[in-house]
Amino acid sequence: MQRSSDPEKEAEKVRAAFSASIHKILPQTVRNLVIGFSGGPDSSALLDLCVRELSGSGISITAVYVHHGISVHAGEWEDFARQRAEELHVRFESCHVEVRKKQRTSLEAEARELRYGVLAPYVPDRSTALVTAHHLDDLAETVLLALKRGSGVRGLAAMGPVQDFSGGFIVRPLLSVTKSELLGYLNANGITFVTDESNFDTDYDRNFLRLRILPLLTERWGGFRQSLKRTSEICAESSELLDEVAEEDLAGAVNPATGGLIIERLSALSPVRRRNALRWFYFRKGSAAPSFSFLQTVFDEVALAGADRTPELRWEGGIAVRYMGELYNISSCPAEPQDFTAGKDFERRI
Repeated sequence: MQRSSDPEKEAEKVRAAFSASIHKILPQTVRNLVIGFSGGPDSSALLDLCVRELSGSGISITAVYVHHGISVHAGEWEDFARQRAEELHVRFESCHVEVRKKQRTSLEAEARELRYGVLAPYVPDRSTALVTAHHLDDLAETVLLALKRGSGVRGLAAMGPVQDFSGGFIVRPLLSVTKSELLGYLNANGITFVTDESNFDTDYDRNFLRLRILPLLTERWGGFRQSLKRTSEICAESSELLDEVAEEDLAGAVNPATGGLIIERLSALSPVRRRNALRWFYFRKGSAAPSFSFLQTVFDEVALAGADRTPELRWEGGIAVRYMGELYNISSCPAEPQDFTAGKDFERRI
């Protein structure tokens, strides 16, 4: 990534963008910020900005380094992050996790899941927010990955500036800032950072997009990243609207005594609204957003199975079952989630 030719100008732009964003999106209840601090360029810029902008505000800042153990340099990076936090007079914490690649799960996805898992206890209530250094390039990559996976509007909504996380919030104040602008900020302020060699491995999908695809797209269309950001924002609104419709439909379809989804009432909905209601129902019950194929299968082969059968469908969010005319989700994820893509068999019991 080429650095800005005018770092002072870029630094001022970054400072102004961060200041406007953090004061706009940070919930009023928040008095404690937790920053996932790797020592890399993005989180180094974020930590410096938080200290500069929020100094004297009464808001405490904690930098947390997550040691994944993937790189042989992880220990050195941890020492670097601790030293930088001390220089800025910021509380420092370190957590160690062991990343083991699971079937059908990428190493980067597993590391990300573990990272958020160990950061969650640091955000116990509404007085605390996890602040991440996600920027405009990250958002663009996430939208493109969602397109690659065939995600719906929820996936294309990518990442919002503020969302619920653990007991508190997750905030992303740098979504309007590009990677090159962050590098300009670091350069202008003489801020050093570590470089993760895995960021240049194009075997990882995100790196492939970042290093090969996005540069071509932005060279052809200069405002491409901003267009993806607008698309993400529109999809976020659409997703919110669909959730509201699903809540209305589920209000009359969920049995308040059992929590089960009444199949007879579900069948009365149009196919589009039925899938939308099912998607929201299983999304709330499970740990993953269900695919289109899953939604079709759970209705056709679980909900509508013969009365003498006891069907089950295993998916990433648990086990979908039918009992006494109602649909449920058992929140015990199978060891190997099944693939519901067209033409694939899935584990079921009829």
